[in-house]
Amino acid sequence: MDKKILIVSDIHQNKELAKRFNELEGFDLKVYLGDLDLNYNLLSDFDYIVKGNKEIDEKNEETIVFEFEGYKFLMVHGHLWTDFTGKIDFNKLYYAAKELNVDFVLHGHDHIKANEEMDETIKRFNPGSTTMPLDGEKGSFGVFSIDEEKNTKFEHIFI
Repeated sequence: MDKKILIVSDIHQNKELAKRFNELEGFDLKVYLGDLDLNYNLLSDFDYIVKGNKEIDEKNEETIVFEFEGYKFLMVHGHLWTDFTGKIDFNKLYYAAKELNVDFVLHGHDHIKANEEMDETIKRFNPGSTTMPLDGEKGSFGVFSIDEEKNTKFEHIFI
């Protein structure tokens, strides 16, 4: 049976949506990539939460590294790796990922879905914003799955 991670980012004050994600079942892990702009108690069922640039709750870390089914993940919001224009500098993020020797980078912040290789060993995934997508598509979240043969897959789920 597949193992799954729920990946959510950038809810931005939508209490009802936060509660619905918190209550979702069927995931082995739930991660939140920042910018809830509310009290994180709404996400009490989430395993890992990183702080975004618009947080009112200061208790969460800005970066988290965790392992799942033999793979290493770097979780960030993305705002710590911006260039002078405020956009994410993916070269900076890549070098941070290389230094930490991770397989996958999960981030939010720019509200633009992504599912791409940074190089032959590191893959970058942004689930997109649930409430304010900036790529002309519907709001979305992500799911990472791994099957019994260790094949991995990221997918965007539209709201």
